Amino acid sequence: EFPDPTGLKGMGKSALKGSMNLGRRFLDTTEGLYKGGDDVWKIYNYAFELQKLRNAKAKIGTDFADNASQRRTQLAAFGRHINKRVGEGLDEAMRRAAADTVRNTVPNYELVPEFIKGLRGVPLGNFIAFPAEILRTGFNTLDVAAKELESPIQAIREIGMKRLMGGVTAFGLVGSGLQKMAQTLTDTSDEEIESANRLAASWQRNSQLIPVGKDEKGNPEVVDFS
Repeated sequence: EFPDPTGLKGMGKSALKGSMNLGRRFLDTTEGLYKGGDDVWKIYNYAFELQKLRNAKAKIGTDFADNASQRRTQLAAFGRHINKRVGEGLDEAMRRAAADTVRNTVPNYELVPEFIKGLRGVPLGNFIAFPAEILRTGFNTLDVAAKELESPIQAIREIGMKRLMGGVTAFGLVGSGLQKMAQTLTDTSDEEIESANRLAASWQRNSQLIPVGKDEKGNPEVVDFS
């Protein structure tokens, strides 16, 4: 190498290294804040789910305070609902059930399938992980709600109905959001979506169609989100 009497070359390297370290610290801090916020949300949901179960158990005690036999029957059904294990206390079983519900109904990017993780190497990889988790937790939410609605315990059925209504509402919002975002990415207008609805089969006339691209003639290609 040629000598650098001015020292500018070394200063340039130091400045570049300093900028890279600063950028790395910023990304680490941002990632830490994101993970921290994600953890806070999971903790909140865990406390919320656990309190719902405790309220349901307390309601059994109140509703059947004068009927010991019915109270025992309802508590036994409650134990089966939360998959109480032999030798396990109700409180411990409720904590485990609440944790399982949060694991299955709150997005957790550690649970993204390996196939989806592999797609993170492509430009839309990280974006793909988000709807994958939304679909997983969305269907799990409806599944949990269905099981709660089958319970012989009124308080559990009430939880299931509220969960079902919330899940259906969320699915409606997610569908609309995905549709608008897909329209932007594929340059598909509202008029083209309306035309696709009109040309669809009779049972799809009111379906929520998500554009995924256009064919060689410029016509939108869609999937039926409904």
